[in-house]
Amino acid sequence: MGRGALAAAVGEAQGLALGTAAMALSLRSIAAMPAVAPIVLVGTIGGLGSGFAFTPWFTIQRLTEDVHRSRVFAAAEACEQVAFVAGMLVAGWIVDAVGPRATYLVPGVLLALGAAIAARIWRSIPTSVAVPAARPPGAVAAEPAVGRQPELPPAEEPSPGSTDRPRGTP
Repeated sequence: MGRGALAAAVGEAQGLALGTAAMALSLRSIAAMPAVAPIVLVGTIGGLGSGFAFTPWFTIQRLTEDVHRSRVFAAAEACEQVAFVAGMLVAGWIVDAVGPRATYLVPGVLLALGAAIAARIWRSIPTSVAVPAARPPGAVAAEPAVGRQPELPPAEEPSPGSTDRPRGTP
């Protein structure tokens, strides 16, 4: 059973919450592991959670109109990169302050906070809300409307007996 089938069975919102919680548990556990072997095991659990935590990308793809999708993905990717750079900037200070192992607690706590937020969002989604199905195979995407002028209907000639002719025309 692939990740897509599991995500469909669990639900994307629930997958986000549970996957993020698994990543948080994994990272927080690393701070307490006495040896490398258990770190690899809990890291694997965090990696599996990561697979579920990223399923909302598919929801974004389905729910965003074609003309806006690239901007939405660019904004999300920009946020991800800013968070990565911010983590790199403060990581050295955190390692100096609490040590290398305890540093794993920081992203673990942040991910636990993210999981709590995702769970709250998941609970707020009404069960009657249906996620639209993916575009059927062979279907053509709508043409982007950005920068295009609407096409005007062809002009009709007024009938000979019509009174709505411009002034000065016979």
